[in-house]
Amino acid sequence: MASEVTATVENIELEAQKKLQEAHARAKDILVKSKNQANKYLTAELPMDDVKAESEKIIHDADEKAKVVIADSEKRASDIKAGAVKKIDKIVKKMVNNVIGAE
Repeated sequence: MASEVTATVENIELEAQKKLQEAHARAKDILVKSKNQANKYLTAELPMDDVKAESEKIIHDADEKAKVVIADSEKRASDIKAGAVKKIDKIVKKMVNNVIGAE
């Protein structure tokens, strides 16, 4: 009985060792394939024409948006100046009327 148990344990150990070796071999194969794929990606040429066209489009869109923002800001600044001039005129007229005594 003891020899049967020993033989069974030895068989289990041999089977485990075999499975472990298979796992190591598969892991090594996966690592090699991954490394090859990574090298392939790293050495691949990027389609620079597409990248350049996209960057030019982004720059063009940004320029257009900037022009809109600048035009809006200039209009708001103009409105503020016009409002300030009106307020100053009103204050000056009030001061003149106070000085000459006409209210």
